[in-house]
Amino acid sequence: MEFFIKMFREIFVASGPLAAITLYINMTPHYTEKERITAAKVSCLVGWVVLTFFSLTGRWIFETLGIGINSFSIASGLLFVVVGFGMLRGQDPMEKISEGVKDKPRNTKSDITIAPLGVPIIAGPLVVAFSVDARGHASGVMQVIACLLAVTCAMGCMYGLFKVAAKCVRWMSPNVLKLGYKLSALFMVALGVQLVMNGIEGVKADKLKKIAAQALPQTMILS
Repeated sequence: MEFFIKMFREIFVASGPLAAITLYINMTPHYTEKERITAAKVSCLVGWVVLTFFSLTGRWIFETLGIGINSFSIASGLLFVVVGFGMLRGQDPMEKISEGVKDKPRNTKSDITIAPLGVPIIAGPLVVAFSVDARGHASGVMQVIACLLAVTCAMGCMYGLFKVAAKCVRWMSPNVLKLGYKLSALFMVALGVQLVMNGIEGVKADKLKKIAAQALPQTMILS
């Protein structure tokens, strides 16, 4: 039970619920309440699938492909930058609301459920790293099950928060949503740049460790 509580707390906190909810609300100003709830359900399901997959096979995949969590961080950061710039430069969807097309079918509207909301906003590099690390420290079948339950409960709580936010957004001013949309776009670009920088620093640190590890045996031989 203690292992489950620890894993749940780390995975839920690492998923950044406050930032995720803020981006979720401000990236869906042209969605109806029903569409928001559907988007939240799909995104949290995507997050659960990704985290469960990496919990079970992440360490093996990283080792087999020769990539690390730092590379995943850089890729996630680049995705954030691309999406953020698109939000900053694209037409504000709030203009469509003012034109009276709020409740009409919108076949051309962007689908954010898989990317970037599912990955990497919900299932970002930090929470993926926690999932892989938690599975690596799990000893025995019961702790593996506890780790998977922690992922499931964390994504369930995330969906509950998204659903509450989707119902509360009806009382928010359209101008607030419009401003929040642009600020969220800027936040995504900044976060993406930070993830790329963190990934690069992590790659540099790993290389320095490898160099130090290779130099240590030679030093011992010379001595």
